[in-house]
Amino acid sequence: METVIWVFITVGLSVVTLFCLISMFIMRRRISARSNEDEAARTALEKIDGAADAALNEINNTASLALGEINEKYQAMMFLYSLLDEKKKEISALTEIKPVVQAVQEQPSQKPARSQPQKPAAKKPRTPKAATNARYERVTALRQEGLSVSEIAKQLGIGQGEVQLTLDLAERQGM
Repeated sequence: METVIWVFITVGLSVVTLFCLISMFIMRRRISARSNEDEAARTALEKIDGAADAALNEINNTASLALGEINEKYQAMMFLYSLLDEKKKEISALTEIKPVVQAVQEQPSQKPARSQPQKPAAKKPRTPKAATNARYERVTALRQEGLSVSEIAKQLGIGQGEVQLTLDLAERQGM
């Protein structure tokens, strides 16, 4: 009977050992499967993270380019605004002078007490020839340096139309 008990104990221990081994094998497979799933999930997350970084970089680059263009357009607009403001001041000055000129023209002309020969009024040229030639040379020189019409206009403080006209004339003359 003792042997039977020993046999039962041995068989029981063997069954328990076998059960423990099977349980460990199953747990390892589950852990291995989870590790593979975790690794696959990690890899997928890394790919998504990389794609998101690339997309954000592209968005930042595009935004930087757009902001640069906006700033350039703003600067051009402010330059044009300053030119318009100067022209407005010139027009305001002319409109203030106009009533005075009209009043002088409407007054009856009085003959001088002594007859003195009157000197003909010297016509004042709009732009002295030397200044015109200097501006013409400066515009063509800046164009030869590779500046655009708007850049030349900004640098010289004149309108883009005037720059374009000067360049067209220079082209006709073969400069």
